[in-house]
Amino acid sequence: MLRITFLLLVGFLSAQSFSISDINNLVSKTKKYADEYESKYGKKKTYYEEKKEEYFPEEYKEDKNIKILKNNTLLKKKVFAKLKCDDTYGNQVVDTCYSFRKKGALAVAYTVDKKIVHAINLKKRGKWHYNKNIPTYYRSSNSDYLRSGYDKGHCAFDSAFDVTQRVLNNTYDLNINAVPMAAMVNRKTWIQAEYFTKKVAVSLGKVDVIDIMVYDKHPKRIGKNRISVPRGFYKVLENKKAGFLECYYYENDLNVKWKRDKLEDHLVNCSSIF
Repeated sequence: MLRITFLLLVGFLSAQSFSISDINNLVSKTKKYADEYESKYGKKKTYYEEKKEEYFPEEYKEDKNIKILKNNTLLKKKVFAKLKCDDTYGNQVVDTCYSFRKKGALAVAYTVDKKIVHAINLKKRGKWHYNKNIPTYYRSSNSDYLRSGYDKGHCAFDSAFDVTQRVLNNTYDLNINAVPMAAMVNRKTWIQAEYFTKKVAVSLGKVDVIDIMVYDKHPKRIGKNRISVPRGFYKVLENKKAGFLECYYYENDLNVKWKRDKLEDHLVNCSSIF
């Protein structure tokens, strides 16, 4: 096999009338051009670097003791009280209003902070893990999602908290920060609201978020644990100091038409929620 590959390569080079000298000259000229370009215009930025510069112009240094802000707003307390949580669970990033009957979250509250959003961008993602504070019978497992058509949809999304591995791992709590989310909703439509949330945080300094799950009276259930599938989701964004309050609603539709979907299509009147 190696012999055949070698003969094909030699044949290709011969057909192109390239000599080793020609190839060396070509490499040399290419490097010279690259050096001249870098000298004149600076090192060419990657697409990500250009976008980061456009949306997030300030640079932040990693701080292992970085403070993660929590959503402790009056609105959060009002929403949790209205939903009548069976219990509340939390970690460094989120607080969750939990239903034992639904075997999942009714609402998840967190804060996205300008000082940490896109500060480090760890390449290594987290692994979904169980919340051992919730009795086994009342929680979901990874296997419940298998071949269901639903993703483990983040509430507090990982890309806003990837400053340290420990902080990031908080967003991979399967039971208090994930709900069954239709694959294309999670990957194509709901994600637009996540991008917008980060932009609001950068613009206003921070934004308090509450993701509220809407369930039918007799919700669809999946998996061995028969976990409930929300009919839809609200995302509530608030910065009280700036007088900012906006709400968005997404149907949890397995057949969502996502190609022409826009963020503004999901804007709703917040008074219809609270």
